[in-house]
Parts: sequence; structure tokens; C-alpha cells
Amino acid sequence: MAEQPTTALKVAIDMPRSFWNSRAKPTWARSAPLLLTLATLQIGCNDGRPARVPVSGQVLIDGQPLTHGHVQFVPQGARASAGVLDKEGRFTLRCFDKSDGAVRGSHTVVISGAEPLGSTKTIWHAPKKYASASTSGVTQEINGPTPDVVIKISWEGGQPFVEDGNTGAIDMYKPSKHRSEN
Repeated sequence: MAEQPTTALKVAIDMPRSFWNSRAKPTWARSAPLLLTLATLQIGCNDGRPARVPVSGQVLIDGQPLTHGHVQFVPQGARASAGVLDKEGRFTLRCFDKSDGAVRGSHTVVISGAEPLGSTKTIWHAPKKYASASTSGVTQEINGPTPDVVIKISWEGGQPFVEDGNTGAIDMYKPSKHRSEN
């Protein structure tokens, strides 16, 4: 018993005779991309990974762009997505490939405002509580492509500080002194 043709092949077989005659070649040439698309849909183009949607946005701390660090969107039961903050606090999320975004659903947002200062010290441009999924307290729902997420966090009266990784000592961050050391 002969196998039934696939949907794309069946569409091609069922085309009217005028579609195939020599005077109809311009129509055929214009229809070829459609047939190729149908064949691709029949075969499938899934990369085996969960579906992702583009996500980008900005992190603001006390109304100003957070210009150092990175952001991570952590969903329940799927791979996290991350992005680096630029000088305007903007980011574009990446999950598996460049700019492929995040999976749909609810995400815990982790924001690390850490900037290395030498081999043992770190400048914290945002409170450390935001750097952990268990203490961040920030969530974001992703329902589809999201080009304009704005994440607002606060020092809640605190300020940037320098932490010594060896001793745990914390000093007030002095931007002018840091700039002259570079």
C-alpha cells in the first residue's frame, strides 16, 4: 500500500494544471517560497530547547541607571537568562544563544551591581540582597516578546560600598578616588 504524501507534497500535487504550465512560471517562482515554508513546517525546525522570546530593558536604582553588573531572570524549572548592564543600565537577555531572550512565565530577577576593584575588592553599586535569587524579592512576568522591561530597585537609604573579599571589611565607596587609581 502506497504511503500518503506529506502535506507540502499533497499541496504541490493538488495544484491546478495552469499552475504547472509554462506560461505560469512567474506564479510558480513566486509560490516556491510558500512551498518551501510548508515543507519546513512539515519537517519542523525546533532546536529541542524550550521556546524563548526576546527580552530587553533597563535597571534603575533610585531612579538612576545601574551602570555596572548584570541581570539574570530565573524561571521555575527552566534555564535562566542573563544580560550585561551597559552605561545606560540597559540589557538584552540571552538564554542559549545571543539575544534569544527568556522562556515565558514568572521569573525571579537577580541583579548584581558588583564591579571588581583589583584582585580582592569589589565595589557594590547595588545592595547585595538583589544578587541572590533567595533574597532579591524582584519578580517579572514574561508573556511574550518584551522590549521594554524596567526594573526598579533601591538602596533604601544605603549607598555604594567597597567590600574586601579577604577580610570582609566594608568601606564607603569614593568615586573620585577610584577614578584616579585607574
